[in-house]
Amino acid sequence: MLAPSRQQPLASCSGRAPAPAAARALLPPGRRRAAVAAAAVAGDSSPQGDQGLLAGRRVVKQMEFSYMSAADAAEAEAAAEAAWQMGMQEYADLQEWLLFRTWRFGLLFAGYLLLAASGEAAFCELIGTAAGYGYFKWLIADVGRYQPGDVIPAREADAIQVPFLRGAAKVAAAYRQALQPRLLVLPGLLAAAAAWNAAFPEDALGPVEQGCLVGGFLSWKIALVLKIYEDLKPKPLTQEEIFRQARPMLVEVEDAPALDLREISRRKAAEAAAAEEQAAAGQQQAQQQPQQPGDER
Repeated sequence: MLAPSRQQPLASCSGRAPAPAAARALLPPGRRRAAVAAAAVAGDSSPQGDQGLLAGRRVVKQMEFSYMSAADAAEAEAAAEAAWQMGMQEYADLQEWLLFRTWRFGLLFAGYLLLAASGEAAFCELIGTAAGYGYFKWLIADVGRYQPGDVIPAREADAIQVPFLRGAAKVAAAYRQALQPRLLVLPGLLAAAAAWNAAFPEDALGPVEQGCLVGGFLSWKIALVLKIYEDLKPKPLTQEEIFRQARPMLVEVEDAPALDLREISRRKAAEAAAAEEQAAAGQQQAQQQPQQPGDER
């Protein structure tokens, strides 16, 4: 890339460039061709630009800048704020939907167990549902703590240049992110069941009650799976959506003739042999042609 000389002023930030600088020495052929190619790629088809490049001159072109007015900037900020508020409202609706479905599935399962199994199994299922609901609320609170501009340990680990230190930082960030206090809810629930069995052997919880305890805790996962299924399942299109879709089109493709590389190589070889024979015949004819009398001295 050519550096501007001292006599050539630089373009100002206002978008107005000074007049073209005076002529300089001719560029070398290689750099001259590169400058012409760069001008062709950039779309500089003006005669003045071509002549300046061919003559080795540096033509300073006027730059056009488009600045946003105060009204446009305020409108863009308002649109971004509205999009942010809409996204946060959708996130709040998703939380409410998942929490409501968690309690509903827990209550329905508890009612089924009360009729099909026993009251103890239904009660254990309700306790598990309450623990799962608390765990899900805790998870939502942890996600809500992240705000734009917060420091993320995994991204900081990626910025480390040394491979060994980068790997160690990634492992530490993963463990710090994975070892959250909320992950102790389910082990604490099972530990409480084991402590109950140890304290009250005559009223110990059997495998059915313990399974209902874990099943109630997983009620929030059932709500999450249902939400994913509703978002991914195919939905019927309305008449307006069908009419808005682009109709499929068939593009005609011209038939390209098949290339026979062997035939092409034979043709090229025959043309080369004919050219050699013609050159040899011309040389032989020139040798056999008698000399003129005036040429002898």
